[in-house]
Amino acid sequence: GIYIPESILEKFGDDKTEEFINDDELEKLKESQNTSKYVNPKRIKELKELKSKKFDFSRLIAVLKEINICSKNNLKFAIPPLVRSIIDQVPPIFGKQNFSEISGNYGTRSFRESMKILDDASRKIADSYLHTHIRISESSLPNETQIDFKNSLDVLLQEIVNIIKKEV
Repeated sequence: GIYIPESILEKFGDDKTEEFINDDELEKLKESQNTSKYVNPKRIKELKELKSKKFDFSRLIAVLKEINICSKNNLKFAIPPLVRSIIDQVPPIFGKQNFSEISGNYGTRSFRESMKILDDASRKIADSYLHTHIRISESSLPNETQIDFKNSLDVLLQEIVNIIKKEV
């Protein structure tokens, strides 16, 4: 149907939702309506505007957009493998062969530590999603907290923008 933003509806009256939907139903509704962006659209825009003679960012940008689509639609199993594909994709931008070289030998100590967390956590979680056999029973599925690599991913993307802007 038609979607009217909450900010517009607030101008016309009070929110009566909880009077018609119980707490459990409301929580499920809120969980299914994740509107936050995993990758900040401003960062994607910065990457789109980059001009480089060495690198084509179209695949990186496409993966970032897919991550946002997954986030919006609560596709929690898809995000870690996509993040992993990014960390496998970007080492040449840093003049490195693999991401471990970035997290061990590039930039400031803070940057390296952030990249080590991104590398270790996203790889392990993605691997667990990709390589775990089916079980008799799943007692718990992934949630937003488990797949949250947003901060470190943004630090990585910011550094990519900085590197390419220095090329010019």
